[in-house]
Amino acid sequence: MEPNIIAVGIGELKFCDTPGAVLISYSLGSCIGLTAYDPAKRLGAMAHILLPRGTPVRGDEGKCANTCVPAIIDGMMKRGSRKAGIVVKMAGGAKILALAGTPNGICIGQQNQAAVTQELERLGLRAAAADCGGDFGRTVRLFLDSGVVEIVTATRGQWTI
Repeated sequence: MEPNIIAVGIGELKFCDTPGAVLISYSLGSCIGLTAYDPAKRLGAMAHILLPRGTPVRGDEGKCANTCVPAIIDGMMKRGSRKAGIVVKMAGGAKILALAGTPNGICIGQQNQAAVTQELERLGLRAAAADCGGDFGRTVRLFLDSGVVEIVTATRGQWTI
């Protein structure tokens, strides 16, 4: 039986509790793929975060770290998860696009990773695992049956976090 693949596009945030489903975010460069998983409920969520900060717009919460992180945790809790039981992981944040005029070569990928980490800390959480940085893109998959987060790259193979 083929798994139910649910693609999470740029700026999107999706929740799923379908047995056997796989949430997937393709071609993360400087973006962050943020996953949240509740092993007790086998409930998962994934966001493809584009920017570190932005003004909240209803229905567009997944686009920026400052709106997405609270939205993903709140969405998990509204679906019955306890905050302490949510396992958060992230990947991406590569140095793909450097911002002109930024000191010491700080890039948007680093800013995205820092913003996600900051928002998690503000909520009293931290990432259980992360695979961020570097200069290569990643595809991220969250397997809802197990909570495994798999990273797939075009040139460096694949691994789990």
